[in-house]
Amino acid sequence: MRFNTHKHEHFFSFLNTHKNFLKGKSFLLFLDYDGTLTPIAPVPEKAILDPLTRQAIAFLSQDSRCKVTIVSGRALANIRKAVGLKKVVYVGNHGFEAVGPGIFFESDCFPQVRKIFQQVISRIDARLSHVPGVIVEDKKMTLSVHYRLVDEKKQAGVEKILKNIVRPFIESREIKAFKGKKVYELRPPVAWDKGTMVSWLIKEYAKDPRSKEALIIYIGDDKTDEDAFSALASKAVTICVGDPQESKASYYVHDPQEVGKILQMILSFLRRS
Repeated sequence: MRFNTHKHEHFFSFLNTHKNFLKGKSFLLFLDYDGTLTPIAPVPEKAILDPLTRQAIAFLSQDSRCKVTIVSGRALANIRKAVGLKKVVYVGNHGFEAVGPGIFFESDCFPQVRKIFQQVISRIDARLSHVPGVIVEDKKMTLSVHYRLVDEKKQAGVEKILKNIVRPFIESREIKAFKGKKVYELRPPVAWDKGTMVSWLIKEYAKDPRSKEALIIYIGDDKTDEDAFSALASKAVTICVGDPQESKASYYVHDPQEVGKILQMILSFLRRS
């Protein structure tokens, strides 16, 4: 089945037109965490999963007709702790590591990149340690520099300094850099992201006959999720959380609260089947 190719339709409007769209289906659910399952928080540890959303994910992951995968930029150990459910597959570091029932993946391209990350951290410390609100999150396989808490008047200056710090390493192709929502993401210089990881997982899941005909749904809110939206294209229901104007997703919802409603709806259809 091909999905919506005209942009910016609210997902619930689509469901109102296709009232039985979710009925009788099995599901592969791919869910981002920060900004998707939880609102964006000033610091990651304050992004707490709503108990009702967590309960819905728990019930969905226990149903043989639904496989739930959390796809996050956080380190694998961090996202597993934040969600804390055993039957979920967890993807960390934008796709560079994954673990869950029947799944284990860890990229081996990091020893040389670790040295670059240490140089970047040292230069950030030398040039930005005096600026309150700059947070360096070393996730071993990737590196995130957050500046959401920096005084708004100083954020442009911080961005400029960060660009100058990482530019030599980007030009020498020793790392890749991506700008997110008040964050710089540094990754190994390889063609691997959320999109390639999700595509690999779908092939792995297809080894189970129950997953071959499953409806694939990917929900995310940030630029890193656009890689998955592109990779899945007409193969899946792709849903952007927030402003959809620049997104490649087929549909959108307004906020994590509406994401929770989608999960509850899927759960309801599974229970009725």
